[in-house]
Amino acid sequence: ADGFVRRAGDNAKLIPEKGLKDLIAEAIVLYHNARPETHHLATEKIWDAFERIKTFYVELDKKRSVEKLVNGIANEKAEFVKLFSDEFKDLTEIGNNFRIRHHETDKIDLEDDCYCDYLFVRCLALIDLAVETVIGYE
Repeated sequence: ADGFVRRAGDNAKLIPEKGLKDLIAEAIVLYHNARPETHHLATEKIWDAFERIKTFYVELDKKRSVEKLVNGIANEKAEFVKLFSDEFKDLTEIGNNFRIRHHETDKIDLEDDCYCDYLFVRCLALIDLAVETVIGYE
């Protein structure tokens, strides 16, 4: 407790992987734009970053990479491993079922800008936790 207020995304500049760093930075800029119509694009970009961080550990397949991220976030505490594993699965399902990254006619539209805002913040919060586990990883 150093009195410093940390915001989700503050660690983005410390990410060792340029592609991920760029996606997060672009999403945050779009999200902070005053025009609400940019928030859907921000949500799409943060979901791209979410998909990218799931494969951060390139020496592992996607499933094992996510497991390693989850264990790092949870400090291997069983209750938190379950919590964050479920959150990764839930966000993956949301990304697959709603019109965020996929635009097929069977995807559910995000009809209200506040839905985009909620999903953006939820996804960024999980990414931010994951980023803390990968800072310094090379």
